[in-house]
Amino acid sequence: MSVSTIEKYLDKISKSAIENHDFDLLETNNIAQKLKLSRSTVSRYLNEGYKKGEFSKIQTHPIKFISIRILKKYFKEPFLNYDTVQKMMDSERIHSTDSGDIFNAVIGSGGSLVNQIEEIKTATLYPGKGLPIMLMGPSGSGKTFLAHKIYDYCVQKNLVAKNSKFQSLNCAQYFNNPELLSSLL
Repeated sequence: MSVSTIEKYLDKISKSAIENHDFDLLETNNIAQKLKLSRSTVSRYLNEGYKKGEFSKIQTHPIKFISIRILKKYFKEPFLNYDTVQKMMDSERIHSTDSGDIFNAVIGSGGSLVNQIEEIKTATLYPGKGLPIMLMGPSGSGKTFLAHKIYDYCVQKNLVAKNSKFQSLNCAQYFNNPELLSSLL
């Protein structure tokens, strides 16, 4: 088993991990099992690759290794060290799967919010007039910002006219009067 075999395998699973959000593939033990090598041998090769700048470490427990070559295809400035998978996925992307994607400006659009953003896109594009979307979360979490991005996305997809009015409604002021909120909606 050569170092190049481990490099090729790490390239393959790094791409899969990013695209499928399955980062357990990148753990030393899982790589060793898949390649039918001892964990210590794989660990030594991975750490050598890290020292040469070929692999990046995600400092979780257990540590994960990811190919810098693959990171460069997805992220503008990949690092040698990441504290968490989430910090890596939140790094600035080179491009998204949808060129000019409005939602790239949303923190977590390439990581923790991928599924929610896909659901938003699906709801807005639903045949007819789309489906209603209700954004909930703590104060300051970016609900209004996300609502603006949804509006921008709808304009981009010609679902609403460019000159149509965007109106934000803060439901917190109707907390004690749900009937009033219902009448507004």
